[in-house]
Amino acid sequence: MSYYNQSIDQPLYEDILWNKPETKALAGKLLTIGGNAHSIAAPSQAFSDAIMYGAGEARVILPKAAQQYFKQTSVPPEVFFAESTPSGSFSHAALSTMVSYSQWADYIVIAGDMTKNSETTTVTADLLSQTQLPITIAGDSIDALQLYAETLFSRHKTV
Repeated sequence: MSYYNQSIDQPLYEDILWNKPETKALAGKLLTIGGNAHSIAAPSQAFSDAIMYGAGEARVILPKAAQQYFKQTSVPPEVFFAESTPSGSFSHAALSTMVSYSQWADYIVIAGDMTKNSETTTVTADLLSQTQLPITIAGDSIDALQLYAETLFSRHKTV
């Protein structure tokens, strides 16, 4: 079992930093998952940061209940929606969408704003079990996944 600690003066994954491609096409694919019917701030910020800091391609999965945020504008081509619960979080039916897009990605960020809905938490834990990609878990997702600490600690390259 490996544990990773982030420090101010040391990159967490030096291999990623030193192997950064010079062309955007080779810079990797980042999948961000998060949001709910009441907020998409965390996944929006993660997506913006990914583009700003050099991700080759980035995509976001939001619950279908979050489509309301795009009524005045068209949905960007990088934004995808997965099934949601009546309360606006990810439902268990969202797992197939998450797994499908994780096969496209090189790295996943569970950005937050996902609420502590038990169904959403279970879906997120199932995704963690079904992919071996490096994953960063941020925001309120950390609190929600406390019940699945053993799953998190047994994964390789989970931050």
